Amino acid sequence: MDRSIVLALRVAPDANAPMMSLPVAHLVPGRGIEGDRYYLGVGSFPSGELPAYEVSLIEEDMYRELERAALSQGNGKALRRNIVVSGGSLATLIEQPFQIGTVLLRGLVPRRLQHLSIELLTTMRMPSGIGAQILTEGDISLGDEI
Repeated sequence: MDRSIVLALRVAPDANAPMMSLPVAHLVPGRGIEGDRYYLGVGSFPSGELPAYEVSLIEEDMYRELERAALSQGNGKALRRNIVVSGGSLATLIEQPFQIGTVLLRGLVPRRLQHLSIELLTTMRMPSGIGAQILTEGDISLGDEI
């Protein structure tokens, strides 16, 4: 993967809360990002089953595309990704271990976004980012490289 930089770290304490930006995120295996609704045990998934990943990552250009489409439809909930990066392709991290800051993660197959509208899904070139399993506890900061 070409050099990628962390541009945004985001969490929401519950499903109805807006995403909050963090300068530093603390990640814990099996839980997610400290302060996020899934870490707190109050998150939910469309299928009702917990995914294998604990954080979501998205490339900046895909995030901007999704943001434009979601805002035009009044659907801010579509923008719930934890880590936004610039540079490189996240697809190269699938099934691979990688490090950001002091955290070791493993990229997982891009998640399906079944809860989004067909109109919104058609604006994406691929499922919107990837999931990652947290392998070691640690911190990620804005500006960290992958």
